[in-house]
Amino acid sequence: MTSTQTGRLADKIALVSGGAGIIGEVITRRFLSEGASVAITGRNLEKLNDYRRRLVEEEGVAPERVLAVRMDGSRIDEVRAGVAEILERLGHIDVLVNNAGSAGPRRALTEIPLTADELQAPDRESLQDALGNVVGITWNLTRAVAVRMAPGSSIINVSAIISRTEYYGCIPHVVPKAAVNALGDGLARELGERGIRLNTIYPGPIESEGIRSVFQTMDTLTGAAEGSTAAGFLGAMRLNRPDEAGAPAKRFPTPLDVANTAVFLASDESAAFAGHAFEVTHGMDVPAESRTTFASRPGLRAVDASGMVILICAGDQVEDALDIADVLRACRATLAIGFRDNDALHRAEEVLRNSGRPVAADIYGRPTDTPPPLLVQLDPLDPSAAMEALNHVREALGAPHHALALPARGVPPPADSAEPKAASLAEADDAAVQQLLRDELGVVYCPDELELDYHGRRLCFAHGDGWPPSEHGYRLMKRVFRNRTAIALFRLLSPDLGFPLARWVSGRSRGQHELPPAVLNAYAQIARRRLRAGLDLLAIGHLHTPRHVRWPEGEWLVTGDWFEHFSYAVVDDSGVQLRRWRDGASDEIVPVHRTSELQLESALGGQVD
Repeated sequence: MTSTQTGRLADKIALVSGGAGIIGEVITRRFLSEGASVAITGRNLEKLNDYRRRLVEEEGVAPERVLAVRMDGSRIDEVRAGVAEILERLGHIDVLVNNAGSAGPRRALTEIPLTADELQAPDRESLQDALGNVVGITWNLTRAVAVRMAPGSSIINVSAIISRTEYYGCIPHVVPKAAVNALGDGLARELGERGIRLNTIYPGPIESEGIRSVFQTMDTLTGAAEGSTAAGFLGAMRLNRPDEAGAPAKRFPTPLDVANTAVFLASDESAAFAGHAFEVTHGMDVPAESRTTFASRPGLRAVDASGMVILICAGDQVEDALDIADVLRACRATLAIGFRDNDALHRAEEVLRNSGRPVAADIYGRPTDTPPPLLVQLDPLDPSAAMEALNHVREALGAPHHALALPARGVPPPADSAEPKAASLAEADDAAVQQLLRDELGVVYCPDELELDYHGRRLCFAHGDGWPPSEHGYRLMKRVFRNRTAIALFRLLSPDLGFPLARWVSGRSRGQHELPPAVLNAYAQIARRRLRAGLDLLAIGHLHTPRHVRWPEGEWLVTGDWFEHFSYAVVDDSGVQLRRWRDGASDEIVPVHRTSELQLESALGGQVD
């Protein structure tokens, strides 16, 4: 491909993911103005083509210099296909800008939708989606592109300064961005040996139409006065930047500031930079990420842990987990170690049997006499088994005061060396990446039902749809909706169509204010059988209308919904209550649909609240 372009990026080929977004389109425009040809990628081909058309028709960019390629960066198969198309059309890639990502749901920790099943408007992403849309996209594009880059090429990760600051209500965005920071540091070391430089841009809050509304949402979530979040970020900036009148003033950086930084990092002017952080923040006073030295310097963090129960959540790292436990035991803490890997659990048990793991004196030389750690199997991806393990720890030692989490899998040392061999990040195979995203960064959800022990009571939570033999339609609908093909097709729908469709389907059942007595009694009979089999409480939500039934065998709860009844259950030491949120306050629930309740009470002889 020949070119007569001039500029700081003349004749370079750049791939900008999210190239039609708020920051991405400005980076694309600046790259083009400096002589580069640019491939812009993203999920929305219509948006990409519209931006390309504007560049060509309104700004006079030569059509062959800008290419729009649709790809879902969280899917490695689409990424590889898209990169292959770019290479075929443009010949090579000199610059990769990992800009695509997502904001994730803006909610407090306990309200974050973990999976697509828990989404509620206005959220369009679950925590799982956000992880794939930030970490997955960056890693997938780097793996697909880096192997085709020549020495002297440049990779630019666009992170966010909020990955290193307090940013309430944005965990699904902040935590994956922090993971991208660590990933970038490892990739910079690895790719630097090949002559490929990788650097990270940390934009501060960017002046845009949406930033003020985001800050208002954070003010609401924290209960702070309006404007507090924005004032906090502005107050951390060292630089007062001249406004339109030339007077120094506190203001947020712009997308152009980020784009200009990207131009420098894409050009040969940055040839001596690798693994560096470029903060586009007006000089915000933000510390860099820290690395813990707990195991090697315990005196800095723990002196006397008497009376504390500490849980170590480990994967397969037996020695690491036991070493950390020894440090904490020397501080008189009571320890439990939960291993994901059953083989690791057995190896740890054998180590304790053979050695007993005697504890050294504390940092002051005083003798300690703490027992060996309690060992359990604890797989966080199995919620029922995890709850059983936690109950066992609580019953044996008491409720944990603190927890330490280790990776799901350690890195085994090679046969000829005692030092672990670092796994390749740039050349990690697809299966390993997907496993890490699932096992290390994934979340637990329960699609059917969950049983657990709580203060000596056996509880079961389930949706309940399709339980009676007569509900053939619901069972068929579940098979259809959980079919991978149906899920894939639904994802192709715009959210503007998908959400109304979902509401219409579920609204048909919510509209049944009076269930037929035969259906209601069928559920009640199933509930009573489950209670007789050993449950103390069975809670379901499928019937939408809140009900609380007490029998000698136990209690049956229908939690209701948040579309009409705004009802929910409270389970604590004192028992079970069904409540309703009304007029900004939580009140005891009043009887609902009394006719059906009386039919249920008459038929089954239970006390109905």
